[in-house]
Amino acid sequence: MLVHRWLNGTLGDPAEMTPLRVVATIVAVCNLSCRHCFWHHDLEEVPVTDWKKQAQLIKSWQAGVDYAGRMVTPKGLVFINACLKAGVKKVRVTDHGYTIFNLPAETLARLDHVSISLDGVEEDHDRQRNKVGAFQKAWSAILKLKNMGYDPIASSCLSPMNIGHWAEFEQILVDYDVPLSVAMISTAEAVVERGVVGFDDKASCWRAFETLLSGVPKIVNLYDLDHVRYLAPILKDLPWVPDQVEGDGLLAKLPSGTEIIYRPQSLLWGAELNLRWDGEFYLPTLNGKTGINARPGFLPAGYAEMVKNLHEQEMGVWSPILGL
Repeated sequence: MLVHRWLNGTLGDPAEMTPLRVVATIVAVCNLSCRHCFWHHDLEEVPVTDWKKQAQLIKSWQAGVDYAGRMVTPKGLVFINACLKAGVKKVRVTDHGYTIFNLPAETLARLDHVSISLDGVEEDHDRQRNKVGAFQKAWSAILKLKNMGYDPIASSCLSPMNIGHWAEFEQILVDYDVPLSVAMISTAEAVVERGVVGFDDKASCWRAFETLLSGVPKIVNLYDLDHVRYLAPILKDLPWVPDQVEGDGLLAKLPSGTEIIYRPQSLLWGAELNLRWDGEFYLPTLNGKTGINARPGFLPAGYAEMVKNLHEQEMGVWSPILGL
């Protein structure tokens, strides 16, 4: 597994890795302007009408697809169906509730799973999503999917905007038997530039993490190395093992049923690619900065050294946690 290579310091050149997943963000418009989002909303859309080539390439890598970050448009439907027709092993869709039913029933039935973005109780969700009525759209989509026989996941972002009513939010999910996957708001530069306050000190980060450890069983996703630094005394006591499902992260299963997953950025640079609206594959976002083309010959000079340096930073934080 790739995570073993990360632990052993034997990642090698990330440009030579075969990606495990592709995150497809192939439309450049969105009807929301979420406060925690690090994407820009004024991007010009490049018309790509045939996604068969990209779908076949993803299939050849034996990678999964996460369609996320924007709306399910007609172009998105073409792409998703191309992936299904090509035989991509896992196709997962995340939507904000407004456009999920642009997918016909026969397409929905073939997805690996569906997630609906939901960031707290109605007032908090609408504030974080920057749109009145956004909660009702998302929640109605979840209930409709459940009535259709699906088991949608509530995909959430915990922030100072919604932490005050988080227990109330989790109780709603319990009452309706909706599983929860959550991450803490990023400290990415593009988020900070919007004036959004995150968990950017030890006290606030500890409060957020302890909030997530309590309550209902859930999946907690850790991405931010700054958060890991703050949380090291807590993380040191957790039973970390390699994640056997995806193979590119660390997993801690708690007695409560909550699972915590950490995926290192240095490993994601080889294990994950972003597919954009121009039909090209890009390296994952680093600290909110995007636009590094992943085609052979387009990697920037010193790229491998940059990944190596980040890996050293990550291991400097994680080695004491894991007792290495």
